[in-house]
Amino acid sequence: MANYFKQHNKQVILSAGKGEEAQLDEVQKVTQLPCYRGNLSLLQLIEVMQNVELIVCLDNGIGQLAKAIATPTVCLFGGGSTILFAEAKFWKNIPYRSVTTDIECRNTSLLFKRKIDWIQTCNRSINDCIHQSPHCMQNISVQKVIQACKKIIELGLEPIQDYK
Repeated sequence: MANYFKQHNKQVILSAGKGEEAQLDEVQKVTQLPCYRGNLSLLQLIEVMQNVELIVCLDNGIGQLAKAIATPTVCLFGGGSTILFAEAKFWKNIPYRSVTTDIECRNTSLLFKRKIDWIQTCNRSINDCIHQSPHCMQNISVQKVIQACKKIIELGLEPIQDYK
């Protein structure tokens, strides 16, 4: 994906939180891209996020923060629920796209220890995964992510003035 954006004259910056430095180092060795290695404060992170054209991230705090500050975002959902965390009407004017795949193991109906039948998530750790790997993330193709990025860019990147 980084190669695609570099070919289109876009600067790519890698980022990872504390404890993820080893994975970031592996990618950085191959791509030679600039990176932030878990060394930004929350305010510094927000400053970076507000000054980029697009964020591609996982369904985590970064994805939610990017949406909250209206930075154009493509968020990759593994076992998480896009119905719960991506598609709410409140966010309909935010330049945001979620990318996921259908997986048979997204079959847990618990949210905050309550059973809710229409919720479909996977709360298993990689150690408990029936596939013994992050199957849900590995099945998201680079092409699908690039398509979502193109959709965001087509929407235009004007700052959102009104949340009505």
